[in-house]
Amino acid sequence: MEKITINAFNEDDLRRVIREELEERSKSEITQNAIEKKATYLNRFEVADLLRISLPTLANWTKEGILQSYRIGKRVLYRVDEVNSSLQKVRNLKYKRG
Repeated sequence: MEKITINAFNEDDLRRVIREELEERSKSEITQNAIEKKATYLNRFEVADLLRISLPTLANWTKEGILQSYRIGKRVLYRVDEVNSSLQKVRNLKYKRG
């Protein structure tokens, strides 16, 4: 961030500088959010490879609602963010202390 000497500004100039800075930051945040929200899709083979499971296991997980799939014609696709969010933390009691 640039250093600004406040005593060289009158009140209107200071408001203008602050407004411009806020507008610039909000535009960059909106652009960044749009990039992050862009959905990336994987096909069945890519998801099975990513999760290191077989295609029948992937089909079962889809039927059970563990993973959400999308169909376009004959293609079955999965959103990367939904695949990652479906992973659950497993609590290992075997090595729990205490």
